[in-house]
Amino acid sequence: MKYILFCFTIFVFASCKSSYNNASNLDYIKNNKILSNETYIVKTMKGFDSSKFASVGAFCDGNEPKTNLLIDGQYYTVRRDTNIEEKDFIKRLEDVHGVCYVCLNEKIKAPNYKVINDTSIIHTLGLDAGNLNEDPDARNYDYALRITQARDFYDEDENKKNGAYTEVGYGKNKAVIAIIDTGLNMKHPDFTRNGSSICLYAKSIFEDHIDSSTKDYKEVSDFRDVPIGSNEDGGGHGTHCSGTMCAVEGNKEGIAGVAYKNTFLISYKGLGLHRGTSKGIYGALADLAEIVSILKKEPSDRSQEEKNKIPNSVPNNFRITQKTVPVNMSLGGPATSTYAAEMMNLALSNDILPVVAMGNDGRLMADYPRSIYGCLPVGATDYNDRRSPFSEGGECISVSAPGSCIISTYNGDWEGDINVAHGTDEKGTQFMSGTSMATPFVTGMIGYLLSFDEGQRLNPQQFKKLLEDTADKVDFGNAPFGKYENGHSLYYGYGRVNVLKAAKAIEKKEGAVKIPEVNAFYLSIPLVITTPKEEAAVRIYEVLKDGTLFPLGLSFSSSNTGSPTSRQVRFYGLKKACKYRVIYQDPDYAIEEKYEFVANGGAEMTHSF
Repeated sequence: MKYILFCFTIFVFASCKSSYNNASNLDYIKNNKILSNETYIVKTMKGFDSSKFASVGAFCDGNEPKTNLLIDGQYYTVRRDTNIEEKDFIKRLEDVHGVCYVCLNEKIKAPNYKVINDTSIIHTLGLDAGNLNEDPDARNYDYALRITQARDFYDEDENKKNGAYTEVGYGKNKAVIAIIDTGLNMKHPDFTRNGSSICLYAKSIFEDHIDSSTKDYKEVSDFRDVPIGSNEDGGGHGTHCSGTMCAVEGNKEGIAGVAYKNTFLISYKGLGLHRGTSKGIYGALADLAEIVSILKKEPSDRSQEEKNKIPNSVPNNFRITQKTVPVNMSLGGPATSTYAAEMMNLALSNDILPVVAMGNDGRLMADYPRSIYGCLPVGATDYNDRRSPFSEGGECISVSAPGSCIISTYNGDWEGDINVAHGTDEKGTQFMSGTSMATPFVTGMIGYLLSFDEGQRLNPQQFKKLLEDTADKVDFGNAPFGKYENGHSLYYGYGRVNVLKAAKAIEKKEGAVKIPEVNAFYLSIPLVITTPKEEAAVRIYEVLKDGTLFPLGLSFSSSNTGSPTSRQVRFYGLKKACKYRVIYQDPDYAIEEKYEFVANGGAEMTHSF
């Protein structure tokens, strides 16, 4: 059995106080082509004169800076003169007036694509009920919708029970959900409803074809619109995740996603066949937040600048009516950077809920972005309702969902083979395992709940708490994995999600769990830390009962020519009445200060070192 998760390593480079005395001329750099293969993300103030880069030996990859209506600043991607040491290069750029910060555009390595071809290991636990006749592959193999009680199921005494779709039904509201992955095979019939694509819009940070020399997609300077109905998902992972989320039901093809009805999908291609960068992943998150903020406005209230930002495939009168927009991110790594932290906070502050995979190393560790408070980290379970052996654990895990031997949409015979005519595959299903497969189940589950009136009103932290409150405490007898302290397990979170219980809560059925009130458990207002210096590292820890510290997040303050607000770091989704410790370190790591508090949503949520 093979498992798959997109994992990558992020390296954070601290500033260095040394300098480079011989400024390089931009034309000299261009003509002699002595540029490094590494790229760097530079945030500047708006209106920054990019010709200043020449004086520090920097070559700007694109002529136009990347701007975002939600951000006070703009971004460039630059390369350095190889005659300049990297630390000196970063320091020289940071000293340029108008530069806010500089960080490496981290390379993200995508793993080899592995799939499961042995379907004899698929079991359904006797849960063979449910109206799946119109989706043959789902009818034969999809246990996830039944074990979570979305479809009709049989209890332990073999009594037939109604699942969520039968007992509660499906809401009338449209729902919008998003994914950042390897792209989407929009040719697949499971992404077409009534003759139209369910993809609201799709974007990519890559060219539309595989380069014959590198055998991978080539990254471009900015996101471009992907034509609706095309297929640029060479690997199939993004298509597989998307199918679990919202594949259309009842079309006599393949499978049915959790949010199979009246759901619109936004797809960002941030990873190619073999690689990607933080610019592609976290830049997609920022772009999503910007466009969603525009689409939430009444069409008549949008400025011309905002209208120009909307992709052409989005109907002119389309409006997002829900408060929370979940985005699937089946990726992670052991560290973070200034750019990544800023983009995550931007998303969280605009009610974008990152649903993040825990990882496939089977360990207890802190990874990012899953360890950033405010996210919804997801672990994986199998068809026996036990933890999948590969699923990582930790204090940050929120819930678990089926992630072993999951059948979903794919690319047919494509599978990244550049010898196959690009984009010709129209059908296909495939089995995959990993927390990458569990995560889109939860994203799709939120999409289903968004179809109800009450679901449209919930904020991201209410959704997170609702899924935790309605999850099933599975695998009690399998210590230490089935051990729940205060309702939380290091390997299952608050349990394996239950779609029926969550739907009953949303519709306020008799005996159902109550919908969490705003700030009742997870605080919607952020912790705001102001640092005395720019480019400072701020870490947050939960203080456990025995006094030990569990790392939860890392962020960095950015410079903006002395503006006090630029030195602020934010952490979202803190638990009410939970004890935390914040540690500030200056850019040289010579000074360390601490702030300890109990989060209750008041004055303790702001602190200046």
